[in-house]
Amino acid sequence: MSGIFGVLLILIFIFGLFVLVVLRALKTKTENLPPSPDNTKKSEKSLDQETRNVQKATNNVIPHPPSSTHRTTSAAVQDARRSGTQISQKNVLFWAGMHTPITLCGYTINDPLTYWSHGSVSPDEASCLDTTLPSGRSYDPDTPPLPYWPRYSQITPDQRARYLSWLSTGKNKDLDEIGYAFLYFYGLERRVLIDGQDHDLIVPEVRRLLDRFRTSSSFNSYLGGFLAYLAAIRLEILTERELNEYFPYMAELTEVGTMVALAWYAQKEKPLPWQLAYSVSHHFSGTALPSVVKKEISYLERLFQARYLSHLEGGLCAVPAKSPYKLEYHPASPSLLASLSSTRGVANLSCLIPNPLGRKKQFSTLFTLWEGCVMEIKPFLTQISKSSGTMTRQAYACLPEELRLTISHPDQDSWDRLFKEHREENPWARVPVSTLASVVEIEKRDRLTPTQSRDLSQTAHDGGYMLLPDPRHAGSGYQWEENLVLLPLPADDAETLSPSFPSYALMLELGIGIAASDGRVDTEERAHLHTYFGETLTLTPFEHQCLEALEDLYLQNPPSLTRLGKRLKEGLEPETRLSVAQYLVAIARADGDVDPREKKNLDRIFKAMEVEEGYLQWLLARAGSMDPANAPVVVRSGTISTGGEPIPMPAAEATPSFAIDKGAVARILDETREVSQILGDVFAKEETECGDFVLDREETPEDISVQVMSSSGHGMEGLQPRYVLVLEELLTAEIWTKDEFVHLVQCHHCMPQATLEAINVWAETELGDFLLEDEDESIRVYRNLISS
Repeated sequence: MSGIFGVLLILIFIFGLFVLVVLRALKTKTENLPPSPDNTKKSEKSLDQETRNVQKATNNVIPHPPSSTHRTTSAAVQDARRSGTQISQKNVLFWAGMHTPITLCGYTINDPLTYWSHGSVSPDEASCLDTTLPSGRSYDPDTPPLPYWPRYSQITPDQRARYLSWLSTGKNKDLDEIGYAFLYFYGLERRVLIDGQDHDLIVPEVRRLLDRFRTSSSFNSYLGGFLAYLAAIRLEILTERELNEYFPYMAELTEVGTMVALAWYAQKEKPLPWQLAYSVSHHFSGTALPSVVKKEISYLERLFQARYLSHLEGGLCAVPAKSPYKLEYHPASPSLLASLSSTRGVANLSCLIPNPLGRKKQFSTLFTLWEGCVMEIKPFLTQISKSSGTMTRQAYACLPEELRLTISHPDQDSWDRLFKEHREENPWARVPVSTLASVVEIEKRDRLTPTQSRDLSQTAHDGGYMLLPDPRHAGSGYQWEENLVLLPLPADDAETLSPSFPSYALMLELGIGIAASDGRVDTEERAHLHTYFGETLTLTPFEHQCLEALEDLYLQNPPSLTRLGKRLKEGLEPETRLSVAQYLVAIARADGDVDPREKKNLDRIFKAMEVEEGYLQWLLARAGSMDPANAPVVVRSGTISTGGEPIPMPAAEATPSFAIDKGAVARILDETREVSQILGDVFAKEETECGDFVLDREETPEDISVQVMSSSGHGMEGLQPRYVLVLEELLTAEIWTKDEFVHLVQCHHCMPQATLEAINVWAETELGDFLLEDEDESIRVYRNLISS
């Protein structure tokens, strides 16, 4: 029995070994087989069940921010599956990037670009979306405001609902509180500065936020500083295209952004673009912007652009100083601040960049240009402010020339219509003053005042037309029924009138006035004038056209020689009047004869100029144009043996001849070159409304070597002496009517508008603001500026 029992045990043992070997072989074979689709689905069933919510996406997918790198769809699917696994990992901080939608409390967030967790994390991340925290109602009007440094874990359920709603709609809707945008930015800030990832995704997203939410200066400062710091730490490897991705609007840079962009251009030895030069001037010139300029800053930008490109052709190249600049960035996130303080002992991040502003003298030309732009744009913007933003004639008159090329005059259509209606075959139009005055709403009167005439001429000029004759050169205001020439201005600025043109126009006026004295202007006389202007003067095509238009006007209505004579008397010294007298006689003799009516008009103009009696006869006799019988009689002392002298017989009447004496013409050409310069002195004086003449020349600082102290004790150093007495009287009252102001100014032989501008320019420089304000019907004097 014992033997049989032993055999059974051995058989059982062998059978057991056989079963074990077979099972191991089957297991090895099963593991080596490829998985079937069914097996794969079964193995992933639980995972898909857990992640089905986070894999849902809405049909309204927001546009993705521009980026040089985008994750592929397959990578996004892997992130989605990974996030499903992460749900089971509690109290761990995860990042949800592009194409990785997440759903919290019923809000699906596409392209989140934010941190999230399932439960609280330590240390706390302010931007982290904790899926275990409840949310309330996003539309509750009683939702309290966010704290200064919001944290998702500490805000109320209703605030969380508002934030999740904003995230789910593409982070693009308007916000009542900028704190929600800050909360989102905290995560972007951490992702780059702590994790060191997604740099190329986050830079354009931050730029988008800056463009979308521009009203918060704090938000713009933090985000602008963040971009500047990111650019600074990569400064050496950035290309110009990449720099423009950080700073696409260089005319709107913050101070720190300006320093970083300036450092890049200095490091690369490239000239500054006008936008960067604008920001450099804005932040570092030391010239404060007046409030009216800040309100309409675009006009200053356009003026600066035009002048920078024209005055600094090729741009300004900056050179860095020897010592670099330490750029510091103060993070916005409270979590990041706490982390930096605990690990580094400081809450700021810093780096070194080139420092061109360490050599500030190299920007002196740029800063001078900037200051000039600010000063010249201010009067225009002051007028714009008075008219509530409407472009008026007064505002346009103050507009710098560079801006007039792109901004139309408010009366442009009216001027174009008048020109079209009155133009005939010539390239100019003759238009009555009464019609022109209607454009600027001047009421009917027999003669416009000089100020009204100048305003009419200036308004026409602003509208693109030249009004001839120019009232500044005519010596008096326009008559209501008088015809004027309306001539389109040339498109090329190089075609402007030269400073000598007024004297040319006066010589033409004098010549036609003398030639027309006999009732007609002969072809020969006109030919002489054309010869003189063509051979003696160097005229631009536009100046030549202006003289042709004036000739056409004067032939229709010859000028008054008596009035011209008075102007010459007022404008010239006695000895220079004699040279003009010789020129006029030469013009009268151009056709070979001096008609009695021409001689009569020469007498009138000589008398008006107060040229001594008999000088005309002497000139005519010297030129052979007078019978000796009509020449001045020379009386000699008589003697006893002399019974007197016989009266000379009248000479035979000369046969009229219209042949031009070429020798006389040559002499005239030589003489009248000098006369042209002499007549230019006439226009150094200008008639005011009360008929007095005052110097039109403004004294320069070099001309004034004394400091003026008024008798009342107010310091007026730097104010032109002729305006000091005017200002003294103006300071006696706070309000002056327009009539009182004009009367006061004219009593001191000054012009009202010039006085107003001169005093205000001085006051702004010395006192910091305008002293006089031109109101609708009065002039207000801010006497407190002087007393302070």
